[in-house]
Amino acid sequence: MSKRERAREILEVLGNAGYGIQDLILLIDLIGEIEMNYDGEGAVKVTEEVKINDTINEMLHELQIPKGPNYTYLSECLLMAYNDNTVLRPATKKLYPQVGVKFNVGAMAVQKGVQRAISESLKNAKTETLKMYFGPDYEKMHLTNDKFLNILIVKMQNILL
Repeated sequence: MSKRERAREILEVLGNAGYGIQDLILLIDLIGEIEMNYDGEGAVKVTEEVKINDTINEMLHELQIPKGPNYTYLSECLLMAYNDNTVLRPATKKLYPQVGVKFNVGAMAVQKGVQRAISESLKNAKTETLKMYFGPDYEKMHLTNDKFLNILIVKMQNILL
């Protein structure tokens, strides 16, 4: 039986069962989503975006940044900058305003939130973890938002690529 004949047969069965063409279109869309995320061997493939978000969450957890608005702003900054590092130059003109729009806050609130998250990390994270991320002389570093973001993005690239 050809594909066309089989499709006609399926349409007839669906029509007899009370389903219309819109139902078929929804089913096709659903099948497409499943096929994109299914590896054919019983496992769902993890999309690139999920891998990136998992990496960000794991890093922020290791750095002892507590969940909350500051965590959310920092996480979104990392995601946006990972996907397009041009937003980091300068972050105050591009990155923070874009994140602010997403969360309906001002760019200054995002910038201060990121700074607070960094301060929490430096205060709460284990010394070994901070050395692993920022080097043995991290205490002498003037760790600005930009430096912090750039270092984490490089770490993400090393993990994900």
